[in-house]
This record gives sequence, structure tokens and C-alpha cells, in this order.
Amino acid sequence: MKVFYLGANIHQEALDIIESSTDSIVVYEKEDIGLVQPSIKHLATSGRALCINEREVLTGRNSNTIISNEERESILSTVLNDYRLFLLRTRFNRFDFVGAFAGLCYFSDIVDYALFFHEKHKPKLVYCSYTPHTLEAWVFMATLEAAGVRIIRLISSPLPWILLPVTGLSCDAKPVLMSNQRPGDAIKLENYLLLLRDSYEVAMPYYERISKIFKINQLLSAIINWRPRKLIASFEKMLVLREFKASITPFDKSMCYSVYFLHYQPEMNTIPEAGIYCDQYQAIKKLSSALPDGMKLIVKEHPSTFSKRCDRRWRPQGFYKRIADIPNVQMCPPDLNTYQIIDSSKFVASIAGVCLTEAMARGIPVVTFYSPRFNHFPKNVVVDASRASLSDLRTALKVLVTIKGTMLDQEAVSCLEEVVKQGYDGSDDETYIPKTREQASNNTRKANCLAVNDIINELLI
Repeated sequence: MKVFYLGANIHQEALDIIESSTDSIVVYEKEDIGLVQPSIKHLATSGRALCINEREVLTGRNSNTIISNEERESILSTVLNDYRLFLLRTRFNRFDFVGAFAGLCYFSDIVDYALFFHEKHKPKLVYCSYTPHTLEAWVFMATLEAAGVRIIRLISSPLPWILLPVTGLSCDAKPVLMSNQRPGDAIKLENYLLLLRDSYEVAMPYYERISKIFKINQLLSAIINWRPRKLIASFEKMLVLREFKASITPFDKSMCYSVYFLHYQPEMNTIPEAGIYCDQYQAIKKLSSALPDGMKLIVKEHPSTFSKRCDRRWRPQGFYKRIADIPNVQMCPPDLNTYQIIDSSKFVASIAGVCLTEAMARGIPVVTFYSPRFNHFPKNVVVDASRASLSDLRTALKVLVTIKGTMLDQEAVSCLEEVVKQGYDGSDDETYIPKTREQASNNTRKANCLAVNDIINELLI
């Protein structure tokens, strides 16, 4: 039995592929099914679709399981002793009226719900169209993985039109592609690298362009239409922005520095994929402790933090001061040109931002705190700071800062070509560099269809 979790990527074409295989079942969340409700209902009548929202979990929590108490406790311990659960819970529950203990009890109910599913269907493989980052989906999949089920999921790659398959919720290994015959489009890659070598105004991602359009309109709309929630959100953003500005110090372009690009939060790249580095202070502190003598670390805030919804939970009071107080670290003024900062830096670091690909394209060394995205890159091309000890990272950075200007040699290009070959490309000639959110969503869905088809035909195992 194969299990498919498509999340928000659920759509008719993927369901048609899944329905063609009788040895498969869809796990979904009610809020995602939208226009595909008829297909989901059809699959559900034959027991091939299962909803994992709170109502279904609580309704089915008293289902008897045949698993031994010892095995259940072992699985329960594995799943519940994961701090990411509580971060996911706070992501979706802004106000906690019932308390952490009630949340822990609910986690246990989801585990039992998943164990009952496991015993009934005995799945051998679960495919996730992206890393589960809703509470029910994460606990459900973590339970199946703890019970011995193989997990394959797609993650973003260093190239915006390619999704990469990885195994496990924590990316412990690469999946084996039995059919590795997808030719890469060298022209797309070449054009993208040329774009990234141009000015930032030309290469700016679509979501930043959209953000600038709506930066002021959101506040005006809230005032005109008297929407209290939007007014509160605008006030919250104002408080965060004031703290951010208070933490900024003058930027000296002549100094020796590296730069860390903050991620917008909350997002999947940080919770749950980044582990402890979802608190980006941890990544910045580690880099600061490993910097070569005489070097500063500049921290650049993500522009979407103030042009979109600024969630106080992920930029809490004292967030910027806590970072600025780290030795050899300073907050970067928001108006500095991104590519000018990159070009003058010794290296660029982030968890998994597009800034890392931009830096590589411009001949600047990079450091990542999310290694699965760079599985196809050797250590001399991309430094993995998430798994390195502090002493090893210090040694790696000393070497890294000496190779500026030589990063995008044939080895780096070959790595990107390997990403294209190993990943799933759902784009066409017009959308491989998405210009709108809709194009990006369509590309993701197409890539997922390719992966679903490979799972059905046992080409991706």
C-alpha cells in the first residue's frame, strides 16, 4: 500500500494518477480539497481517502489497535519528544486558551489515529508533496515513520523550477531513482545564471515585487473598511519595525564582512525543516563564533517581514537586540542593495534562501543550515554549517574566504546540472522562473504529478 499526502498541492490530475493504482490511498486535510471534493468523496467510498483533521482524529481516537503497549509507548515517545510539535502548534494557534498539556494529549490522539491507520492498511511507502507542516500531518507522518514506513517527500532546490526528492522527515538519506533518465534543460540553467549575474532589479523574486505593491494598501484598506484584525496586525508590524530600526548600526562597506540573510517566518523552510535553526539566532551565533579573525557578520532582514504580515510570534520583543548583541554581528540597514552586499562579502549564509544560489552565481562562497537542499554539492562548493562542529566550521570558513571569485567553476555548474537531472521540473519555457504566485503553484503541481507517477510505477523508491 502506498500513501499519498498532497497537502495544498492536491488537484485533479494528481488524483487521477493515484486512482489508477488500486494499491494506494490519499491522506488529506479538509481545508485543502476545494474543487476536488467529488473525487475525494469517490475515493472515500472505497476506503481510499482519509481525512486527518481534528474532528476525524477525535472521533476515531477510541479505535482499538492490536499493537503492543511497549511498541506503542516507544513510538509515542519518539514522536512526542520532538520540540517541533509545539512550534507547529503555536504556528496555527495564536492564542492558547487550553494550555500545553491539552496539546500534548491531542498529539497522543493523533498518534493513536495514525497507528490504527497503519495496522489497517499496512503502508510500505508514504509520499508527501512537500514537508508536512500542519500539526496533524506532521504527527501522522512522524508516527508512520516511527512505525517503520518509508517517507519520500519533495523539497525546494537551489533552482526555483526544480523540486528534489528526499527520504525521511529529517532527510537522512537520498532516495534511489531507479529510472534516472530525465534530461536536464541546459538552456534554462544558463539563462537563470545569467539573470542572477545581472542587477538585483532584474533578478528580484516575484514575491518581493508583489510585496512592494501591497506594502501601503493593506493599512489603508484596514482603516477604510475598519477591520480590527488588520489594524492590530499593522500596529504589531509597527512595533517590530521600531525595534528593528533601533538595532541598526552604520554600515561600513570597506570592512571585511560576511552576510547572513534572515528568512521570513513562519514558513516551512524554518519550521519544521531547519530544526533548532528555526530560531535563527542559533545559526547567527554559531557563525559568529566561527568567523575568521577581523571579520564581521552582517545580518540582513528579509524584505517580506515588513511588506507582508509581520508575525510578532516569530519576531518577538528583543529579537533584533539579541542578535545585535552577539560579538562581531551587526544588523544591516534595510535600504542597501542586496547584490552590492553579496558582491562585497566574503561569504553568504542562510538556512536555505534563494540568496545562496544568487551568491554562487555571482562567485561568492555560501554556507547553508539546511543541507538536504544541497545534497548534490561537495563541501568545497557549499559548506554545511548545520552538521559541522564549531571547530570544523571555523576551519571550513578559513578556507572558504580564500576562494572568492572561483566558486562558479565547472564543478559548481555540474552540481546545478545534477540538481536538474535528479529533480522534478514542472515548468515550461515561460514559467521556469515564476513571475507570479500562480505560476509557482502550477509548476509545483506539475512537478508533483511527475513524482506521483514515478511512485505509482515504482521508479522512485
